[in-house]
Amino acid sequence: MTKKKLGVVPALIISYAAVLALWAVFRLWAEPLLGEALGAESLIAALIECLTKSLLLITPAIFLVRIYREDVLSPPREIWGCNVRCVYWGLGAAALLILYLVIRRTEITPFKLPGINLSELKLDYLLTTVLFAGLTEEIFFRGWILNALVKKMDFLYANIITSFVFLLLHYPYWFAQGNLSSFQEIFSLSLPTFCIGFVLGYAAHKSRAVWGAVFAHCVYNLGVAIIK
Repeated sequence: MTKKKLGVVPALIISYAAVLALWAVFRLWAEPLLGEALGAESLIAALIECLTKSLLLITPAIFLVRIYREDVLSPPREIWGCNVRCVYWGLGAAALLILYLVIRRTEITPFKLPGINLSELKLDYLLTTVLFAGLTEEIFFRGWILNALVKKMDFLYANIITSFVFLLLHYPYWFAQGNLSSFQEIFSLSLPTFCIGFVLGYAAHKSRAVWGAVFAHCVYNLGVAIIK
């Protein structure tokens, strides 16, 4: 007698709830302990964070897309593959996000465009935030969650839901940094993050693969560090 496979919607809910809970534990408990033991900018601590995020986000995404290949829009070979659409949708999304960042950091009075500052760019930031944040988050959120939801509903609604749960993953870090002390602060962090997730979802959906969104995500995170 064959075992009945869990439905894709319960699989989405369970996998996301598990990832959110485990990531919150890491951010709020394990990461501060690592910082105390190894130093806030320790390369070993950065590598542990990269490994943790890979295990929490990449591993289940690859496994679940394979298990539910009939319940996702793009099967494993397509969603993990690369095509020419990844290039131009990735470049387009990256350009849009960098333009937003430049506008946000432009001083109005007196008018002054932001410049490039590489002095604060550290190896641990390049690994954890530029490379692995873009890679792991896009594989899980756009490669698995959006890929499955868009088979169940209109893309607009699927992308809104995916962008919202993508936003929630950032709350443990913001809470640990003390950045959720007021509604204004919460709103100023939440709205841009939601919109960025929406743009990345659009790029992934149009290219039917995650790599354009991965590229745009990494470029934006790099821009956050160097555009001052």
